[in-house]
Amino acid sequence: MILGTETTPSLPNLLSLDALSLSNLIQTRQVKCVDLMNQTLTRINDINDPNQQQQQQQYLNAIVSMKSKQELMNEAYLADEDLDNGIGKGWLHGIPLAIKDLSNVKGLPNTLGGSKLYSSLQQQQQHT
Repeated sequence: MILGTETTPSLPNLLSLDALSLSNLIQTRQVKCVDLMNQTLTRINDINDPNQQQQQQQYLNAIVSMKSKQELMNEAYLADEDLDNGIGKGWLHGIPLAIKDLSNVKGLPNTLGGSKLYSSLQQQQQHT
């Protein structure tokens, strides 16, 4: 079994809750981090992937780079494991976050928010 693939069946839509409510549910172990990550990834796929679009939804391409589903689910599993062992890392522990590609993140490209600027900077860096 892949870490983080076991989820709780028939959960409400966690994505309709605010961050403080999610944090409380996670900290009190009423919701597992893997369940929240699974719903998050499903929603991203529904609105971000033009191949998965339903006729009534619009393609957004809001998230241009992210780790693999397996990696993200493993991270959520480890976040659950930490909480089960009494290790909390703050109120955002276990809540998925998207980092804008203006910030440097290990393992993800930094496009500086746009392909023209990114291409321009890449060319400048190659010539220096």
